[in-house]
Amino acid sequence: MPARRRIVAPPKKLTHVDAKGAARMVDVSAKPATDRRATARGKLMLSRETLELVRSGRTPKGDVLAAARIAGIMAAKRTPDLVPLTHPLPLSHASVDLVLATDGIDIEATVGTTAPTGVEMEALMAVTIAGLTLYDMLKAVERGARLTDVRLVAKSGGRSGEYPSALVADDIAQVANAILDAIRAGANVVLTSGGTGLSPNDVTPEATRRVIDREVPGIAEALRARALAKTPHGMLSRGVAGAAGAALVVNLPGSPRAVRESLEILLPVLPHAVELLAGETGERGHARGRAGS
Repeated sequence: MPARRRIVAPPKKLTHVDAKGAARMVDVSAKPATDRRATARGKLMLSRETLELVRSGRTPKGDVLAAARIAGIMAAKRTPDLVPLTHPLPLSHASVDLVLATDGIDIEATVGTTAPTGVEMEALMAVTIAGLTLYDMLKAVERGARLTDVRLVAKSGGRSGEYPSALVADDIAQVANAILDAIRAGANVVLTSGGTGLSPNDVTPEATRRVIDREVPGIAEALRARALAKTPHGMLSRGVAGAAGAALVVNLPGSPRAVRESLEILLPVLPHAVELLAGETGERGHARGRAGS
């Protein structure tokens, strides 16, 4: 029986540090200018009373939403002045969208350029400054407002390709359609985040069951066990996992920390699962899973 090779990924290097350990700006002069786009999101957590003031326009400092939108767009354009090793880029597009949710204000920023490097930092900067502007204008009525969950959710262009994501309302049909849209677009793994608890708005498991052909209970059980090892609240998760044709759909928790902990369990087995669903033997996936363990 031939020996199986152990596949080990090469170590990643910090691109902003030179051979001597000194900080540097990466040289992108040899890279072609391509169309690039990035979307980031965050949330300012607020009480219902403060949200009602914002909705009615009765906040002490006036239209906080309009001010935050402009602040976010301005911040995207000034990113190289605030983050020292980023490149000055000619932005072709910058937008900031603010949505009043039940527990705060959802912030989403999208930035575009045609350049040799991406605009992820510009999108993140736009979300952050829009959130801080909201906080500044609302702190007189709610000092405990909290800016949270600022993260990159989508990017396109460049060598690393696309990193797609979608924000969907707490509605069974909309969640199910979003999963189907991702599968029709060619995704062989669809990860959802949030909506797996006991709240009436937590409908992700129901939506997932509308889409999948068969459940993969071992994945959901492993994720629940990992969550339960961290907190007793882990037993309240109703997340499911299953196969929809040749695609794997997995419900992850809603908090960024819980997502990271779940991915530590999930990522080593994904290559093997994808190959099995595609009708392959899965030997390469086995090797990758062992290399990552």
